[in-house]
Amino acid sequence: MNRIYYIHILSVCPTGWRCPTDLTVRIGRLAVETGMFPLYEVENGKYKLSLDLPHLRPVSDYMKLQGRFRHLSEEVISEIQQRVKTEYDEKLANLKQQVASITPPPESTFQELLDLANKEFDKVKSTFPGVEERFKQIEDEIISKMEKTIKDQF
Repeated sequence: MNRIYYIHILSVCPTGWRCPTDLTVRIGRLAVETGMFPLYEVENGKYKLSLDLPHLRPVSDYMKLQGRFRHLSEEVISEIQQRVKTEYDEKLANLKQQVASITPPPESTFQELLDLANKEFDKVKSTFPGVEERFKQIEDEIISKMEKTIKDQF
């Protein structure tokens, strides 16, 4: 299947951002932790938070380490903080709305699949004695993967 992929990556630039090189990793993490650069994915129009933060750190924690922001007043930083919080909350609300709209498949669908697998298993078991143990392992792996997939989606 042909798809278009787009990756937007934050890359800390010590020269342009006027910050020490030994703080680049810390600044990159603060960009995410403050909501200045939220970490999320969009696939087929569905948002997925890559990192769900219970609360955002103040944007000033991110900005104070960089000389490029030193000219900003507390008032401007406060406005930026409000905008970041609003946009982050909107993304989070969008995600929660999408999750709430997902309808899990009926339990009967999984039971039908399991019944079909058991029927096929009985055929193979009678033809090849001794494979029952290996089939049980495979069945357990399939059920585990199905449960993980469902858990990851909800």
